[in-house]
Amino acid sequence: MPLLIAMIFGIVSAFILLSSNYNSSSDHQKYTELITSNVDHLSGWVATYASAKGLEELNIQDLNNTEIMPSHLAENITCPIGDNNASYWIMQSDTKTKYQIIPTTSADGWKLLIDFSDNVVLMEQVIFIESYILNEICERKHLGEKQQNWTTLNGDKNDFEDIGNASDGIVGCVIHY
Repeated sequence: MPLLIAMIFGIVSAFILLSSNYNSSSDHQKYTELITSNVDHLSGWVATYASAKGLEELNIQDLNNTEIMPSHLAENITCPIGDNNASYWIMQSDTKTKYQIIPTTSADGWKLLIDFSDNVVLMEQVIFIESYILNEICERKHLGEKQQNWTTLNGDKNDFEDIGNASDGIVGCVIHY
């Protein structure tokens, strides 16, 4: 009888461990798919904006002001007073992922900063997630140049700072037209 109880306990424990790992993997996949979808939406909105106004003044706040982004997303845009380039967008509040865009210096493309450092689920596997975003979304899907060390916007230079690392939860991409 004790052997039977020990076997049942072992099987139940194994089932709990396997199912919890599956759920964690499922969460990572869900969030990376959301990031992929959001970048695709941003790319479409930027293309529409670029054909109408060019890329010289591109940022999230301008996309919102020109009504290219759907109006129901306006509540998810944060813009520090007086600095539209520092504006960022959070599509889904549960992902806690920020998207920030600015034009390239020559205005022939745009720079995208993705910050998922506040997302606990994604930070569990930060190196894998950063690699996935840079390789699959940036390079393969949008033919961009990956930037793993960007961190924040430097308002004086109107460019992203290049002081990050491979495990900070912040990645960037330069997408040319």
